[in-house]
Amino acid sequence: RSMHLSNARPGEQVIRSFTISNRYTVIQLTAALVIILFFAELARRAVAAQFFDLPAGTLFLGVLTPSLIAALFLAVSALYLRLARHYFLTTQRVIEIEGFLSQVNTSADYANVTDITVIQDPFERFITGSGSVEINTAGGPTKELRLIHVDNPVGVRDQILELSEKAKRLLARIRDRGEDRAVNVAPTSAAFPIPTNPNILDTNNDAMIDEDDPATAATTGPTPVTPNPPNGDSQ
Repeated sequence: RSMHLSNARPGEQVIRSFTISNRYTVIQLTAALVIILFFAELARRAVAAQFFDLPAGTLFLGVLTPSLIAALFLAVSALYLRLARHYFLTTQRVIEIEGFLSQVNTSADYANVTDITVIQDPFERFITGSGSVEINTAGGPTKELRLIHVDNPVGVRDQILELSEKAKRLLARIRDRGEDRAVNVAPTSAAFPIPTNPNILDTNNDAMIDEDDPATAATTGPTPVTPNPPNGDSQ
């Protein structure tokens, strides 16, 4: 699913956008419908067979109402999560946006990611194939980001780890060059432009500084200027 990131940084591009697992949402909505139909049929048969010496209204109120409340809770919860949870993997960071009317936007730069945990209960592991990905950053006491009920959580974790490792390598190379730039793990024309300097070897011929360019080409200072030869005219 493609979603729009409204607060992107300069030069930042969305690599992947996703939300709550389709299968998780469908199963929750299906469970809500099954609950309603099951208890409605149970109440109808009980009244028809006069299983209970109770007025029909009392029986429906006592049996069907709790089932309706449980079913509505499941349905509303599934729809709310679907509409209110959005996740982005960009060229610079992982972003969690939570909320429907009002929103909370939490992000972590790949270079700051220190720990990623995948959590799957039996229901998600064996039935929906979904799970939650919790992300911790340097200096953070708890998990700063929680990407809940996402498809293939192990794959999401592995992708974030790969982007994080690449960002850390790029950041180290930028610091070696004595530069102060934002780390962009999928370089675009707005990221890592190579200065006009013959010491930079652009092996990819992409006009970008990326991790495929040789480490020996780490100098980005001004190009040495050869002094003009002395004028041979005699005075």
